Order: sequence, then C-alpha cells, then structure tokens
Amino acid sequence: MKTKIQSGIDIVKISRIHSILNSKNRNRFIQKIFTENEIVQSKERFDEVLYFSGRFAAKEALKKAFSDNTYPKHFKSFEILANKDGKPNVFFEKKILENTSLSISHDGNYVVAHCVTIS
Repeated sequence: MKTKIQSGIDIVKISRIHSILNSKNRNRFIQKIFTENEIVQSKERFDEVLYFSGRFAAKEALKKAFSDNTYPKHFKSFEILANKDGKPNVFFEKKILENTSLSISHDGNYVVAHCVTIS
C-alpha cells in the first residue's frame, strides 16, 4: 500500500471574522461552522476573535488537505480542540485523527493554519 501525504493551508484576515462576530450574522456563523465543544472552548480564551479566526482557517485547511478523501466536507465534520498544552488536535466523529498534524499561527492582521495528513 502506498503512503499518501496531503497538505492544506489557509489564511484569514482577522478583521473579517471580527466583523462577522459583531454583526447580526454572528450566531448563524458560529452555529454553522463550529461544534458545541469548540464553542465551549472559545469561552475559555482571552480573545474570541483570534480563537474563531484560527479555527475557521484550520477548518478550511483541513477541507483542502482532505479534498480527495472520503471525509465529509462540511465545517462541522471536523472538531478542533486544544489539548492541555494548547496544541490543536483534530477529531472526526469524536475520534482523534492520529495521522493528522495541524498548526495555527496569528501575526498582525492575519491568522494562518496548515494541516498535514498521512494516509
């Protein structure tokens, strides 16, 4: 069996997510993109705009990394939860994806997420 490495990356302008979170579309955006556990975890963070910006970029990167795989492609298919050290772990159907690595980084006006998976 041949090993396959797939990668996905996404960049998000933080002010875009800030605008959504401060608009009448806030609840619709949050409910459409994020799982209940992600929403709970957002409340533990100092800055919800950075949290949701990072998670949104990460979900876009995941969709790109799994673009030719059998995983569903809607945003709630994957759940991104930080472990005790703050590292984002990716879950699918409540099971951690062991062969998937995800990194989220913020700088200035942007957040970037990169995903690598081996199948």
